[in-house]
Amino acid sequence: MVQAAVLSYLPLYAVQALGFDKIGAGLLVAWTQAGGAVSRLAVGAASDRWLAGRRSIWLALTGAVGAAIFFVYARGEVTGALAAGVLAFFAGIGAYGWVGIFFVISAEVGGPRQAGLLSGMAFAAIVVGLLTGPSVFGLLLVGADSYRVAWAAFASIATLVTLAALLAGPAIDREALRPG
Repeated sequence: MVQAAVLSYLPLYAVQALGFDKIGAGLLVAWTQAGGAVSRLAVGAASDRWLAGRRSIWLALTGAVGAAIFFVYARGEVTGALAAGVLAFFAGIGAYGWVGIFFVISAEVGGPRQAGLLSGMAFAAIVVGLLTGPSVFGLLLVGADSYRVAWAAFASIATLVTLAALLAGPAIDREALRPG
């Protein structure tokens, strides 16, 4: 949900609220993609090396990063191109960085007999978010006539996901470690 909303609305936010030109807005999108790519690799490697039995912690971490950045966007405190680029990189960590580890957890929970099924279900859940995220963000934006409201709502969603990962994580991690 957050993933597609960031991809859809960060460039518009950059132009309409931050005063960027179209090229600058495109560069911010590129920075989000870079943050997502780097974090997918880093989180994957880190989860293999540290806390392999607690992969859900890494989901919570990326959710918390996203929540923090979206709250910054909601407050409207983005000033300057360098700050916007750094924030966009971290927005990418929060919006895109969780996907790889989410699939790993899904496959591990499924074990050898249901890895395909649970991976498919995980991808279907992601697609639902991809389809609904931009519409929800847009409805909030238009309804409130404010990027602040939309970003605050998505910061709240990211916060709830972080809390869910922390609360349900131990049970999910135990299931993932269960022998096939």
